[in-house]
Formats: sequence, C-alpha cells, structure tokens
Amino acid sequence: MIRYSFVLFVSMVLFCSACGYLWAKDESEDAYDLGKIVVTPTSYEGSVKDSSLSVSVVTKNDIEANTSHSATDILTGIPGVFVHKTSQSGRADVVIRGQGSRGRRVMVLVDGKPEKMGLYGCTITHALPLDNVQRIEVVRGPASVLYGSDALGGVINIITEKAKEKSEGQVTTLYGSYDTQEYLLKQGGKFNAFDYFLTYDRQQSRGHLPNSDYDSKNTTLRLGQQLNDQFRLGFSTRYFDGFKREPSPAPADTWNLYERGAYDITLDGKISEASNLMLKTYRDFGTHKFSDGTYSKDYTNGAMLHFNFELLKDNTFLLGSEFRQQGGNILDGPGVTKGKYEKDELAFFFHDEQRLFDKLILSGGLRYNDDEYAGELFASQAGAVYHLLDITSVRMSVNKGFRAPQLNELRFATQANPDLIAEKAWNYEAGFNHQFTKKLNIDFTYFIMDAENFIRVSSGKFRNLDTVKFKGSETSLEYIFNELLRGRLSYSWLDNGNYTQGRPENEIGMSLIYNKEKWKTSLTGQWVDNYYAADNRQQAIPNFFLLNSKVVYDITKDWQAFLGINNILNVEHEIYADVPGASGVFTQPKRNFETGVTFKW
Repeated sequence: MIRYSFVLFVSMVLFCSACGYLWAKDESEDAYDLGKIVVTPTSYEGSVKDSSLSVSVVTKNDIEANTSHSATDILTGIPGVFVHKTSQSGRADVVIRGQGSRGRRVMVLVDGKPEKMGLYGCTITHALPLDNVQRIEVVRGPASVLYGSDALGGVINIITEKAKEKSEGQVTTLYGSYDTQEYLLKQGGKFNAFDYFLTYDRQQSRGHLPNSDYDSKNTTLRLGQQLNDQFRLGFSTRYFDGFKREPSPAPADTWNLYERGAYDITLDGKISEASNLMLKTYRDFGTHKFSDGTYSKDYTNGAMLHFNFELLKDNTFLLGSEFRQQGGNILDGPGVTKGKYEKDELAFFFHDEQRLFDKLILSGGLRYNDDEYAGELFASQAGAVYHLLDITSVRMSVNKGFRAPQLNELRFATQANPDLIAEKAWNYEAGFNHQFTKKLNIDFTYFIMDAENFIRVSSGKFRNLDTVKFKGSETSLEYIFNELLRGRLSYSWLDNGNYTQGRPENEIGMSLIYNKEKWKTSLTGQWVDNYYAADNRQQAIPNFFLLNSKVVYDITKDWQAFLGINNILNVEHEIYADVPGASGVFTQPKRNFETGVTFKW
C-alpha cells in the first residue's frame, strides 16, 4: 500500500508539473507568495516562512471555493489533518498528527479565545460554521507553551471578519440534496472609529440516511472602537443552537442538542513602536441534552494578558499570563454523579524570537501551568529557521505539550478517577521549504512524537496507561499555473504503531482554483488509504478517493449564482467517528448537489 501511495503521489506531482509547463506564462508574473501573515505560532504577527513550527493557512479565497459548511470540515486536505464526521452536517472533529479526541488534544480557538466545554473539555465543532470566518490558521504539533492544556496535537485558530467598508453586507440562500438548506445574512459597517459585523446563519438538512437530520442556528456580533492612535477595544459574542440525529451504527434515535454561547472583550494596541499589549477576558457557556438522558450546563471563564517588546535589535520577546476556570452542573445522565463541579488553572509563560545576520531565526519558550487537579506542569519549545537562500529555508523544533485531565475524567463520570495525572508529549521535527520557480513551492516536514500517560478506560476506570510513539511526514506543493489557475497538493504519511483507530496511514489532498472574469471554479480531492476502525490494524475501512467541485458565476456586480457537487465520482465510502453516545464507522453521502445565490452590497 505504501508503494502504491508513493506512486500515486508522484504521478499527481508530474501531472501538475506538466500542466504547469503547458500553461505557464512568464516567470515574472504572479509569483508564489511565501509571506502569509500569521499570528497563531507566536501570538504576534509573523510570516509562515519564519516559523519553526509547521503552519498551514486557509484563506478567504479557499473558503469561498469550498463546499464545506463548517470551519473544521474545511480543513480536510491540509497535510497532517484528518476529519471525523458522521455526515455532511453536524460535528466535524479534527485529528492532527493522530491526536484529536473531539478537541481534547487539539486546541480550537476563535480569535485566540478557547472554544471549550467546561465539564468534558470537548469542542462542539458544528457550532463553528463559516458564516463570519476570514481565515483559519493551523499549527501542527504541540503548542502548549503559548496555549496550554489541550494544544497537544496542534492548534486551530479561526480568525473572524470585521468590517472594512462604511456599509457592507451579504445574503446567501442555498438548497441541495437531502432537503439541505442554508440561509446566511452578513451586515457590517464602519463609522469613523467604530465598526461592527453581524451574521446570522441557519442550516438544516434531512440527512442522507434515516435518523440523520440536522437543524442549527448561529448568530454572531463583533464590535470595535478605536480608542486612539494606539489602542482598540473590541467586543464579540455568538450564540449557537443545534439539533443533530446520528445515523447507524449509533443506536436507534440517537440525538444531541447543543446550545453554545460565548462573549469576550479585548483591548489591544501599541504602547510604543517596539511594544504591544493585549488583554482579553472571555466566557463560554452551554446547555447540552443527549438522547441517553445526559443533561448538563457548563462554562469556561478566562482572562489572558500578552505583552511583547524588543529586548535587543531584531528581537521579539513575549510575556504572558492566563487564567482559566472550567465548571458546570451535571443535572442528569446515566451513571453520572449529579452536582456542581469546577476547576481552576493559572499559567505564566514567555516566548523569545531572535533574528541573526538576516538568515537565522532562533526561538524558544517556557510555560508554567498550575492546574487545581493536575498540579504544576511545564511546557517548553525551542526552534530554529535558517534561510539558506531567498528561496530555500530549513527549520527544526522541539516542543513539549500536555493535557490536564478533564472534570468528567476526574469527578463525575462512571469511570472517573481522581488520581489521574496529565498526559505529556515531546515532539521533534525538521523540515524545509523551497521555491523551485516563482510559481512552484514545496514544503516538507518529518516529525516524531513521544507521548506518555495517555488516558483511556480500563477495568471500568479512566487510567493513565498508554505510551505512544507516532512518526510521520507531511509534504505540500503549491503551484501557480498562470494568473487564472492555482493548485495545491499534499501528502501525509502517519506511522501510528498499534493506535490505528480512525487514523489513516496515507492521505492525499488536492485543490485547483480557477478564476476568469465572472467565473470561479474549484476542484478539491481527498484520497485515504490504510484506514481502520480499531487499533492494531483491525476492522479495515476500504480506501477511497473523493472529488468535490464548486462553480461560482457573477451574474452582475452584486449577484452571484453557485453550484456545488460533492462526491462527483459517486464513491461509496465510510469514515470512523466518535460521537456522544456512539462510535463506529459511518456511511457517508454519495454524489449530491447544492445550488444557491448570493447578493452582496
């Protein structure tokens, strides 16, 4: 299978190169841009090419060209990333380098704020539609120095939109197979120093299988006030209400109802030309009801302070502190101990980045984390990037991540164990980036992750039992064929030892985006091989290759029409997913369609 994967990957590379040769224009035109500005790897602005960590960015152009409807489902195809789901609607749980656990081992952020259930530590991913998303930044590998517990496998940071014009807006209506419907409203504006951005998103679907219907509503509001030349005060809030039935192999009439809300206040700006300050306070909260009788209310309260400044020339030093309080009320459920539960954690950290000789970038950081139950925890990071040439760079990093046990594992679940300790992982990786031409860029990473104390149920209790070692490689190619056509191709290989459940060994992702005058056409694909529904390579899931497409036509300056086709080849395929009340292999939709119109002003 590995040989077959390699042959297929090389064939796709040769195909892209051949197309590039046939379609390429003068090399001076439309050069590949390595200067994407990101904030997630360092918590302050930087460039992908200067990061010692592995970073991917989903841009606004990528989002508009994709048929996905949630901010996590759209990550399919990013190297090192796989998505667990039961259907096209509902939760889409991300696994990065084999780590996920419904968001317990991957930190999911919205504008730098954790999205987290206070009692179970999960992320409700279908509560994150694409209604107000500007871009998504993905860090692959531990990032606990900056983001603490849960950033064991990586970080997903969803950056939301803010108004750029005096008045702007959008209305989109969509209808598709399985009676799928979406209605989206966006409205924003700027008045001198004040800006606002409001969205309302309604999605519903009958689902592709019996007992797979979905219905959700999501409202967001973002406000901003420029206080002076240095500082901006921002406020954002959102509320999500979603009902989902889960098809077989879940038990008959399995359903979940989530209500999620959040708000935050952020003050950020420049103290001087060389120093910046960010202060954020936030609250997440929710109510959850499941078909098995589970009923809970939870919250996560937090505050974070970041201060970065120059210690020396070409230096950026970040000092930070974070407080987080998780809690809630277990009102009902099978085998749970009802009552109120809460835990606090306090952290201090620093991260330093030094540039030398315009070629070398050294970085390092340390985090001290005091968790009420897990006690004192430390995370560290060291990395280096060396620009051999203007078109070539090499990087390496060593990172330590951790995950503190959650309240359900410690206190109230049937399998609760108050003696649990934190999971820990060391990650070692090296990579390079090279521009073969102004149009073709390649990025390669090889990593080894050693982890211990992973928690699983044994003899009726949560226990720290597993020592795991994952290793793998991630390769991506990006090619500008000409000013009309851009392509991306990625290949991920993961050696997960005996921990094969839901973790494919080989995955290829691809995308082509074509823009010409009034037309935008995209083609995205995914190929999966050596995929299992159980550990120790048991319960093999057939490999599959999927193609999706979207066509957008500008009818007028303000009106657009679009058509999306999912699973063009009508492939029968299955995906493993672990959802509340059920886990197993879920049959995915065959070929299906969606169409709609958008009005912008």
